[in-house]
Amino acid sequence: MVKIINTSGKRKTAIARATLKAGKGVIRINSVPLETYGSDTTRMKIAEPLLLIPNAVNGIDVTIDVAVAVLWDRQKQSGQHLPVASSSGTTTPR
Repeated sequence: MVKIINTSGKRKTAIARATLKAGKGVIRINSVPLETYGSDTTRMKIAEPLLLIPNAVNGIDVTIDVAVAVLWDRQKQSGQHLPVASSSGTTTPR
């Protein structure tokens, strides 16, 4: 049986979910391999902790999905209210 580790973290309105499982040592962020993700500076910042422990992800595939709740944040700042589900299943504005 293959062991899979799931974890998540949150900062401000961003949520990151990481999955680690046995594999070839591939690191993906939002389905993009780390080698092609963002700019050189971004890649170096992301890879820095991995360089501190050599061979840390050898044989482990790391998949990271990052989502930012921009819509919720913009509506909250503008004073708009999102609909809230009631116990009867209908939605009513707050």
